Amino acid sequence: MAFDNPLVWTTDMVITADRLNEFPNAVTNILNGGLTTANLDPAAGIASGQLAAPYTVETIYIPLLAATYIDRRGAGVQIAVAPFPGLDNSLTFTILACTIMTSNYGAGTGTLTMNWGSYAGGTFTTVSNIFTAQTVSNNLVTPTLANSTFQQNSGTQRGFQVLIATDDATAMNDAGDQQMICMRIKHYLIA
Repeated sequence: MAFDNPLVWTTDMVITADRLNEFPNAVTNILNGGLTTANLDPAAGIASGQLAAPYTVETIYIPLLAATYIDRRGAGVQIAVAPFPGLDNSLTFTILACTIMTSNYGAGTGTLTMNWGSYAGGTFTTVSNIFTAQTVSNNLVTPTLANSTFQQNSGTQRGFQVLIATDDATAMNDAGDQQMICMRIKHYLIA
C-alpha cells in the first residue's frame, strides 16, 4: 500500500478530511489483518514465516536444591513445586525440549518424576504427568515425556511438582551439588 507521508506538508497542499485520515486508516487496515511482507522493510530482518507463526517460545528453569535432597530423602518425596502463573483456559503449552542437569548423579540409579497440577493446602493434585521415573544416570539427561502439553485452568493456579521416584543416596548428597530441570515451551498468542 503506497501513501504519502501525511506529516510532510507543502504549501500547495489542501487539508481535507481524507488527507488527514489517510495515514491512520492505512495503519489501522494493516494492523487489522492486512499486514504482508510488502509492508516490511527488508532491513527489519522479519521473515515472512514469522508473520504466520503467532506463538512465543519461553524457557523455564526449575532449580532443585541439594539441601532439599539431603533433608528429604526417599521414594515419593516431593522436592520442588514450581508455580506457573496464569489462569487462562485457552492457553495450551507444548514442551519442545526438556533436560535434567545434575552435578552429582551418584550411582546413576535415582529417578525423578515431574507432574503438572494444582497445589493448595499443602497438597499437590496431579492433572498430568510430564515425565515419570526418569533415570538420572548422567550430568545431562533428556527425559522421555509422558505428556508434552499442559493447559492452564481459569479457576485454579497450576504448576509443576518434582518428586524423587527412586532415591539414590549417593546422588545430590553434598550441599554444593546442583540439579535443574530446564524446559523450552511454546504457546500460541492467538487461539
